[in-house]
Amino acid sequence: MLKVRDIYNTLLAFESKTKKQKGKRQLYPVHKKLQFSKEKYDDISDWINDRLRIKENDFILDAGCGVGYVLTKICTSFNCTGLGISLSEKEVAWASKISGELGLAEKVSFEQRSFDDTFDVKFDLIIAIESLKHSDSIRNTLDNLVAHLKPGGRIFMLDDFVTDERFQFLKKQVKKYWAVNSFYTLNSATEKLTELNLPFEIIDFTPNVEYTKKRNTGVKVLVMFIFLFLARLLPFFRIYAIYFAGFCLERLYQKKAMEYKAIIA
Repeated sequence: MLKVRDIYNTLLAFESKTKKQKGKRQLYPVHKKLQFSKEKYDDISDWINDRLRIKENDFILDAGCGVGYVLTKICTSFNCTGLGISLSEKEVAWASKISGELGLAEKVSFEQRSFDDTFDVKFDLIIAIESLKHSDSIRNTLDNLVAHLKPGGRIFMLDDFVTDERFQFLKKQVKKYWAVNSFYTLNSATEKLTELNLPFEIIDFTPNVEYTKKRNTGVKVLVMFIFLFLARLLPFFRIYAIYFAGFCLERLYQKKAMEYKAIIA
């Protein structure tokens, strides 16, 4: 099984060489493509900037920061400070480099750490975008994150939540190649927040998720799986397996077996 660190190291190494946008390397800010057709947002970071009432003196933790796209955008917009953490040392190095180039090195830092670690500081806002799916125990992770909130602090979580017990083949591929130990339901998160006496609201981004709607996607999954089996000895197997798992997750959305929801607590 590919571990979380290995997945994101592999993704960064591959996408940094293959993706360019407007003359600059623009890597995955988040893995979902969202369509805000009737709104003013280009991606989820714009929604966060507009809706979360971030203040200049806020200290933000981005738990699973990726290449730092969302955190640097927030801190640039509001002149606040932040810490981004990732298990991938390559993501941390990349994010730190971009932060320095943007002149944010004194305000935004990045470290190779887990969201289950203990921190010496507390935060006004914690964001976790598509990272809690990698948690070994969402209840323990939420316990830890909430313990690191300042009084009156908030958590913003956005992730894939399972809604259907079927489609085990697709889920198995995502688990195996995307380092997902188990699929969590929305209730598994909200029940824990209720135990912690944290009021919360839920925002449904499922209608905004872009995914393939063609009927032949099931055939495509089968063909990709066969090639996955044949490609195990080839040098590109690891990145292919990651993208195959991503397509299986897309297929789960097509089957309405997943929902993409945010929780603000």
